[in-house]
Amino acid sequence: MSFLVKTKAALIGVGLSLLSACSGMAAKPLAAHAALIVDADAAAHKELSSLIAKAVKQPSVRLSAKMFEKSSLLVLDKPDLSGNVLQVGPRFQLLKQGDACLLEFKDTAQRWPLRHVQCVAVP
Repeated sequence: MSFLVKTKAALIGVGLSLLSACSGMAAKPLAAHAALIVDADAAAHKELSSLIAKAVKQPSVRLSAKMFEKSSLLVLDKPDLSGNVLQVGPRFQLLKQGDACLLEFKDTAQRWPLRHVQCVAVP
């Protein structure tokens, strides 16, 4: 075997060893933290309302303009005709993961990235 062939084979072996070592060290996803909405505008409210309606399989939902301002959790109560709460409904949480804001449907753990929502992690 020539020197070039031996060198090439050695480099390939080293490269394969490095690849297998790196594949065992997959990057950990960033942790998501509870968050509060900041500077919410009409686009942010529309995006949240649309995603929440889709999650609960309703054509639309009526939400407070102050949702996620004081709490990262939002619970949709199911009232009866007189307005009394019959049961606690679906739960959602606003999360901050890296630079992204996410909406999590707590009942299914499904998450959606939010394009029009700005948020800050709760300390």
